[in-house]
Amino acid sequence: MRDTFTNTATALLDDDPRTAIVLADISASAFAPAARRHPDRYSTSGSVNN
Repeated sequence: MRDTFTNTATALLDDDPRTAIVLADISASAFAPAARRHPDRYSTSGSVNN
């Protein structure tokens, strides 16, 4: 299911400039290629653990 979400969300970023993605750090690595292609529309909202 995570792969399907990643592929679908990445395709939306590629096809629709109105799309933006905000993710938790747990999924960030799956979106590395999309983040490189669309850095202005990609953000993570992870937390810092001490």
